[in-house]
Amino acid sequence: GRDDEDIKIAYAFIMTMPGVPINYYGDEIGMKYLNITSKEGGRDRTGSRTPMQWSSGKNCGFSDSDTPYLPTDDAPNAPTVESQLAEENSILNFVKKLTKIRQENRALWADSEYLTIQSGYPLVFERSYQNEKVRIVINASIDDKEYVDNDLKNVIFAYKTTIVGDKIKLCGRSCIIYTV
Repeated sequence: GRDDEDIKIAYAFIMTMPGVPINYYGDEIGMKYLNITSKEGGRDRTGSRTPMQWSSGKNCGFSDSDTPYLPTDDAPNAPTVESQLAEENSILNFVKKLTKIRQENRALWADSEYLTIQSGYPLVFERSYQNEKVRIVINASIDDKEYVDNDLKNVIFAYKTTIVGDKIKLCGRSCIIYTV
């Protein structure tokens, strides 16, 4: 029920918080829940367990079968790995960037320290490991927000943000990751 911008900001949160980020296949391309009949006790979960949508081909590239066990999304704009790899600002490419940032910054690993700087909108928190400190500012609201930080050193990742002096201007549903 979320749009691409909501999903991206949820991933910014998931990929920068302590612990191990979990991704259920298809989430990284924004696959939708399909309202289908439950199979084998799947109850309401069956619609979120449909085959991975790889391409625009038959059964979204998952199978050539004429009778797949579960259907794929038949919407003309159904998200696929193929289409998302080709789109620079897709959810998949956003997740790939965040995954790389998490791998390259020890302060973002599962067991690094966590400190909330500010709750609400924007949410501001810090992750650290030994001498490495990374600050994350996430604006999950649809409204523009501003955050002042005179400790900002090096921007690692920014999405829909502008920096003017010590002011970080955050558009609705935006984020920034930087060293302090």
